Amino acid sequence: MSALRDSVLGAAGFTAAAAIVFGTVAFGEARMVGALGLGGAYGVWVALFLVVATALLAPLGGDSRARRAIAVRFPLAFLAYAALWCVAWFLRPDKLGEVLGAIAGTAALATILSAGQSARDRRRGAVVLLVGNAIGYFVGDALHTALGRPLGMVLWGSTFGIGTGAPLGWIIGVPRRAAGED
Repeated sequence: MSALRDSVLGAAGFTAAAAIVFGTVAFGEARMVGALGLGGAYGVWVALFLVVATALLAPLGGDSRARRAIAVRFPLAFLAYAALWCVAWFLRPDKLGEVLGAIAGTAALATILSAGQSARDRRRGAVVLLVGNAIGYFVGDALHTALGRPLGMVLWGSTFGIGTGAPLGWIIGVPRRAAGED
């Protein structure tokens, strides 16, 4: 697979996960928070991301051993991302909290996911992931603000999914491409 194909498949897979998660927010946030509390609702949303995104992104790793490694590494990386983002936002529930959470969470996600890659690939992956995540998240936020629920929330998930998923696909595929398994 080429880097472009990895990015497209990463965007498609992570967007599917984000659409499911943000769709549950769009249509069921009040019920979920009422039943589970804010922390419990976020826990369910993170679990949904983990299950769906891991299933859709792991095949980008290549052979069965690499897929298993991604199936372990991606959930750890995404949990670190989600934990750092949530801590920042819960402590500072405003744009600054979102920005700080995005930076810290994305750095952790890129670091864990690209472990074992060359320093150049790790740096490039981290920068592209940070930029893609920021564009996807904040463009989505603007769409949500402009359009309201439920459409704006679903579009937020879609832009976040594309902006974050394309770099994730690229990062996951680096070892396979470096080994000439395309």
